[in-house]
Amino acid sequence: GTMEHPGLLAMGQPLMLIREGEASRPRKERALNILAHELSHYWFGDLVTTAWWNDTWLNEALAEWLDLIITDTVAPEWQVRDQRVGFSTAAMDADELLSTTAIRKDVTTREGIEAAFDGEITYFKGASVLRMFEAWVGVEKWRGFLRAYLAAHQQGTVTMDDFLGAMRAELGTPVVDAFRTFLEQPGVPLIEGRLRCTPSPTLRLSQRRSLPLTVKDSAEHRWQVPVCLRYGDAKSSFGTCALLSTEPTEVKLEKCPTWVLLNGEANGYYRSAIDPQQARALLTPTSPESRQARPSVAERLMLISDVRGAVTRGELPLDEALKLAPVVVKDANDRIAAQSLELASLRTDLFEEPWYRRAKKFELATYGPLARKLGWMRRPDDGDDRQELRRQALAVATHSGDELLSKQGTALALAWLADQAKSGLSDDLVGVALGIAARGGDAALFERIRSAARAAPDRTARARLLGSLGAFIDPPLAERALSLVLSDEFDVRETSWISVRLLSARETRALAWTWLQAHLDDLLEKMRADEAGWLLGAVAGTFCDSARRAEVDALVTPRAAKIDGAAAAVARGLEESERCITEQARDRPALERFLLGFDRF
Repeated sequence: GTMEHPGLLAMGQPLMLIREGEASRPRKERALNILAHELSHYWFGDLVTTAWWNDTWLNEALAEWLDLIITDTVAPEWQVRDQRVGFSTAAMDADELLSTTAIRKDVTTREGIEAAFDGEITYFKGASVLRMFEAWVGVEKWRGFLRAYLAAHQQGTVTMDDFLGAMRAELGTPVVDAFRTFLEQPGVPLIEGRLRCTPSPTLRLSQRRSLPLTVKDSAEHRWQVPVCLRYGDAKSSFGTCALLSTEPTEVKLEKCPTWVLLNGEANGYYRSAIDPQQARALLTPTSPESRQARPSVAERLMLISDVRGAVTRGELPLDEALKLAPVVVKDANDRIAAQSLELASLRTDLFEEPWYRRAKKFELATYGPLARKLGWMRRPDDGDDRQELRRQALAVATHSGDELLSKQGTALALAWLADQAKSGLSDDLVGVALGIAARGGDAALFERIRSAARAAPDRTARARLLGSLGAFIDPPLAERALSLVLSDEFDVRETSWISVRLLSARETRALAWTWLQAHLDDLLEKMRADEAGWLLGAVAGTFCDSARRAEVDALVTPRAAKIDGAAAAVARGLEESERCITEQARDRPALERFLLGFDRF
């Protein structure tokens, strides 16, 4: 846990106490970023305090916006600002559910207080919207506004009206009117641009709410969207911004472009409708369009997300997105190559055996060569992004059946259990190696990991070891792992991951579901409200078939009603489950078409 107490910033032990040899980039980055977030609360939260929970976003969204700036200033080599794309797309995924809420929520109950701390909406969406308006009005004007807001309200409490009043005074009424459309209503806009080159070059921008194909919104949501785009041809590149109101807007262009990026610099909180051929060209480094546009890392990350979003909306067949994965995984930028997993993401655990084998063959063909090339050992000249790509590629390749890499990973896991310092295994690969060893492990290995967890020197090490017990797929060993969840041997905060991991695996899902039905009440009694809400939400979103979804609904919904904040998490999980059911049925023909002939692409 972390907290910005006045005069004392408290940081949780698992975050800050990192042993020598375990200081991987992800752990250092997480520690620094959360530290920056809590420091941000000295301005947004302590110096100026929200009057009531409905304006929780005035603390959390602003701190989330500022923490990336601080982290990037302290460690510019990490290029953490590119992570804004991941935060925005996580928020958009949640915002495309009908069960989502606005950034500013009316709070009249204890449950409402818990729900106000919504990671995807209050934190990620809030920060993304702030970032979009900062990019639109300009960095200096935006910071001038925030400085004036803090100075006017220091050592006092504030409401939304105070914040918007300062915004109006510094930035003008049009900015306030546009900002409110994102603050007070749920959903994410989908922006479409239609190019016309005669008699003069223009781009017609229009909007609608971005939703999956079969989902209909009873309300009519429209936003005032600051759309900042980049466009150009072989000789020149241009950028312009326009405020898209409820009606379509004509944007005048300098010349007729051969390429257009609707979300220039990826600062906008909106989905972009894509042209599949242009998306492929911009994501292919050797194409003329890519060489002309030179899309930044952030722009390419957002473009990949927009391709996947087009599949969700039914505007792009799944097989067309899957064809892009082998192209993107070969990108020279390791961060982009790793993001190819978003294009290749398949719920292979749902497939019948023949199709399951074909899906694994595709994953192995796409990521196996890369994983073997990178290997298990980090080289002296490997950057942090290369190491993260290594971790992801190894996880996919070994789970897809690469026998050599699996054998090597198991040997490294055993060596690590024997002597961590001498094993040569990077700390950020330990979880992958332990998971591989556990999948094929026996009772002796189970007990070895359990004993190591008992002797672990800190909570981080113990939680990782216990989590790996959830990777055993042999039924008696999976049952033994589940028995630890409620035992007094370990803290339930460290063992609850076992049940979720077993529930997510194809081989152990039925067993874990039977166990959860019998023991869920006992488990919830041991958990805090926020922990219980997280667990119930995770369970609610697990299954992708109607019969099991109904069983889950009957089990978790009544229990969520008695736990502050849990009802919102369960509603979201159940809607995600319903979406999965619909998308699996819709995309199955395209998926089968692809898997029957993917090796041609």
